[in-house]
Amino acid sequence: MPRPGPGPIHQFPEISLFAFFWASNHFHLILRALSSQAISAFMGYLESNIARKVNKLHGWHGPFWERRYRAIPIRDDEALVARLRYILSHGCKEGLVMMPGDWPGVSCLPAFKKVPGTKKGA
Repeated sequence: MPRPGPGPIHQFPEISLFAFFWASNHFHLILRALSSQAISAFMGYLESNIARKVNKLHGWHGPFWERRYRAIPIRDDEALVARLRYILSHGCKEGLVMMPGDWPGVSCLPAFKKVPGTKKGA
């Protein structure tokens, strides 16, 4: 698989993005940051760019996001698994797809399918 080139995420070396889910009106991320200030800067950059591009695409004006982002700390492996499960099943929960792998807005599922020792990756 080709390595990602320079891009917006590379402007934030203190952020590691592990998984994301995109829906039509919201998104979820699993990331690691060196500080709360790094998360705030990254989210401000991400949300302002999404708002600017979507507003331009649709000819909209004014605020795009209903409220500020919410960060939920993941303190252990159990919490990480719960968050991943939530992200992977979100398309099903919303009634958008029958199987998690059918939702194109999930980032990490293809990587899980290739993990050695798992059903799909064995």
